[in-house]
Amino acid sequence: MRAGTQLARRAASRSVRGMTLIEIMVVVAILGMIAGVVGVAVMGRFAEAKRSTAELDIKGFEDGLRLYKLKHSRFPTTAEGLAALYSERYLDGELKKDPWGNDYVYLAPGTVHPDGYDILSYGGDGKPGGDGDDADIVNK
Repeated sequence: MRAGTQLARRAASRSVRGMTLIEIMVVVAILGMIAGVVGVAVMGRFAEAKRSTAELDIKGFEDGLRLYKLKHSRFPTTAEGLAALYSERYLDGELKKDPWGNDYVYLAPGTVHPDGYDILSYGGDGKPGGDGDDADIVNK
């Protein structure tokens, strides 16, 4: 009976063998490569999501501005700004900031739309102009 027990212990000790340093390094390297590929893909989608959020916010402002015009027969002035939509309860909550934490810019009359208004987000850099993630977003 004793011989069978010793064989079972030897078999168990072989199957519990740990990983070598090289095996661990290979696994860490593979995980690092996967994280790098996924990180690049996610960051691109993150910037795209911010631009989409700004476009949706601007559409929401446009809805509020249409309601404002129905009641007042005009759009708010640049001085009154988008805050007028919240103070008169055309939009709920507080005045939104763009996804980069900057204020939306409201111009009436607009430079892009001289017969109406412009609602702008200056993008990631918070400055007029720019390319890519820093490009301005304006109502259509």
